[in-house]
Parts: sequence; structure tokens; C-alpha cells
Amino acid sequence: GLMTCRSAAPLFSLFFMGFLVASIVAVGSHSTSHRVDKFSFRPPYRIDETKTIPGWKLIGKSTRVTTNYVRLTNDVRNSYGFLTNGEPYSDNSIELSAEVKIHSPEDPGADGMALWLTDEPIHVKGSTFGGPEKWNGIAVIMDTYDNDGADPHPFITVHYNEGNEEFQFADDGASTYVGGCFADYRNAEKTIIHLFIEDDIFNLYVDARGTGDWVQCMEPAKVKMPEEYYFSFSAATGGYSDFHDVLSFEVSSMEKRSVDIYRPPQELITKADKTTVPDMKKMLELNNCVLQSSCLNLEVFDDPIAQLQKLSETIGHELVKIQSTVANTISDLEKTTNPVATDISYRRNDIQSLRSSLEQKLDNFSRLRDNLMQLSEEAMGSQKETRDLARITQNVDSAQRILTQLQRDQKTLAQALDIQISVAQPSSFNIWVILCLIFGTIQLVIVCMQFGGRKERTRHF
Repeated sequence: GLMTCRSAAPLFSLFFMGFLVASIVAVGSHSTSHRVDKFSFRPPYRIDETKTIPGWKLIGKSTRVTTNYVRLTNDVRNSYGFLTNGEPYSDNSIELSAEVKIHSPEDPGADGMALWLTDEPIHVKGSTFGGPEKWNGIAVIMDTYDNDGADPHPFITVHYNEGNEEFQFADDGASTYVGGCFADYRNAEKTIIHLFIEDDIFNLYVDARGTGDWVQCMEPAKVKMPEEYYFSFSAATGGYSDFHDVLSFEVSSMEKRSVDIYRPPQELITKADKTTVPDMKKMLELNNCVLQSSCLNLEVFDDPIAQLQKLSETIGHELVKIQSTVANTISDLEKTTNPVATDISYRRNDIQSLRSSLEQKLDNFSRLRDNLMQLSEEAMGSQKETRDLARITQNVDSAQRILTQLQRDQKTLAQALDIQISVAQPSSFNIWVILCLIFGTIQLVIVCMQFGGRKERTRHF
């Protein structure tokens, strides 16, 4: 009996060790031991009565674990969710990759998701994509919606804080920003974020569409991390919304770099020159922009804009004076030209009457000529009478030609008078239209100059 017990002891020990190993392995079986398994998880997920991932806590109305992903928010407005780990990470170096998916059939989407490496777990709702306004550590933020309208989005940004600065949501966190890049991750099948910290140097790489097209998202930067820090995810929606899903999370110590972790190609990962890498804390003091382009001293535009506004007011006052002067001038012209136009109108009426009289006399002469012609034909017997009638007929023809010419001259004079009357008529309406066009053009130029200055001011924030 004793012999049987002794021979069974090694078998029991092996069974017990196997049970301990199985109890600490995260969901998803992997043969490698390089991962820090108590932080890592990968689908498929086993959904049990806890409805969570071992070592991780889900917070939020929409948060849940499915077979293939962990959902932080549904595609509903004004929602939030957390996935946080309660175990601290204390190694000097770290390499991690996170696969996420942010998607919705609607457009645009908002607000975004954050990966936190902080001295305390993130579990209290705040305005920083669900997380707190102040923290100690690093936040890698996938910012989907452009709040200040100054930058291209979606945008992945890195924010460093020692617990003193407050994240300003309205300007996309300019006060804590240290680097980032544009990344078209929305509605991709998956997006992979890969970061590592080695020798206090932080590096970030992104595969926005999960296609193997890796980019270095920011220049390496020196960072002083807390001695122990926690991993958390948060997500939030606002006036617009998206689904925010975490697909997998892999953590490895750089001292034993895992071969099983998603990472960029080795040729893209180059060890930074420690003599040229800037310090994150100093970057916050020098760079307060949400783009990596050099910050500009935009205060130099304040004086020109103030001068333009003053000039706009001065021109407005001067235009009012000009408008009043022109109105008085138009009134004086109307007083001067109205009597002239009235007199010309009377003369035109007289000429019209003369014209009618001439036309009547011309008709009388025409009838007289016709009568004389008839008498001439009847009196063909007397040669002397014939000559007299011929002379009378010639005189009547001459008188008719003279009257016809007078009629033409009268018509020409009447047309000239019509032109004078039309010119002398009041034209204040046309003058007002011209003045309005001039005033509108000047105002448009001033507005364009002001808009150009303001656009130059906001383009770098």
C-alpha cells in the first residue's frame, strides 16, 4: 500500500502543476511562454457565467464579451464602456499589440477609443473618450471625430500626463499631445496598434486597415513611466456614434520578446538614437499642437486682425457719409433737372401740334395740286392757260417738298427731345444700385481678409 502511494505522488504532482498552469493561462491557447498571459487575450473567447475575460473587468451598459470580440459601446449616442485589468505591470520594458475595430454604417462616427497605461486602473467615467481628464501615464487615443475642425480625422494621438494637465476635449487634447498620425481605421476589418517601451523610449506603429501596411505613427520619445502601471481600454460616443470593439490584446516583456505577437516588419522597427530622442515632458512644453508640424506663433496675427476690424469700421463710417452725400446730390439734381424736363416736355407737345398742322396743310396742298392737274387736262384748248396752270402746279410741288422736309426735320427734333427727356428723368434707383454693389464688394474683401487670418490661426490646432 505504501509503495502504491509513493508511485502515485509524482502523477498527482504533475496533475496539480498542469492545473495551476491551465488556471493562469488567458483565454485562447498558445504554446509560447513569452507572452505575459495574465494580461493577454485573443479569440475565440469562452463565454461563461462571469461574462468577462479572466483578469479583466467590464464596465458599462453596452460592454459584453462575444466569441470574437469585446464590445465597449454599441452604435448608440452618448454611451461609454471600459475594459480594465486589476493587475499592475512592473517590468522596465514592454511590447504590446492591440487589435480593435471601430465601425458603423452611419457617417460620421464618434467619439473614439483609448488604450491607457496608467498608475491606476481606468474605471470612472470622464470626458476623455470615457476616461478621466487627468491621469499619470500614457493614453493612446483613436480620435474619430474632429472637434475643433482643424485636423484630418480619424487620427491616432499619444498623450502624456503626469497627473497635472487636464485633457481639453474641445481642442482634441492639445495640452497633453506629444505625437500622432492620421489613420483611416474606421470601418476596417481590424486595426492593429503596436507600441513598445525599451530603455525609456516610447515607439508607436499602426496598421490602420489590418492589411500589413504598417506606418511609424510618431517619432520615438523618451518617457518616464510609473514604476507600476495598469492596462485599460475605454470608449465613448457623443452626438454621433460607432461600435467600439476590442478584438485581441497581446503583452510581452522586451526581455523575452515574443514571437507570437503581432508586430511591424523588423526593418521598420529601428532602435532610436538615444542622443536625439526628445523627452516627452519637454515636448509638452515646446509643442502644444495636435499636428507634428512645428508650432507657429499665431499671436502675430492678432494685431493685423484687429487693424482689419478697425479698418472695416472706418470704411463703414466713410461709406455712410458717402451714401448721405450722394443722396443729397441726387436730390439737388432732381430739383434742377425736373423743371428742364418739364419745359422740354411742353416743347415736345408744341412740336407735335406743329407736326399735325403741317401734315394737314400738306394734305391740302396735295388736293390743290390734284385739282390743278385736272383743270390742266380740261383746259388743253388754251395754250396760255395751260402755261399758267403748269407754273401753278410747279409751285404747288415745290411747296409740297418744302412741307415734307419740314415734317422730317420736325420728326428728328422730336426724337432728340425724347432722348433729352429720358436723360433728364430722375435716375436715383440706378445710382443706389451702383452704390450698393460698391459697398458690398468692399465688405466682401474685408471679410475674406479676416477669414484668411483666422483660418491661418486655426489650421495648426
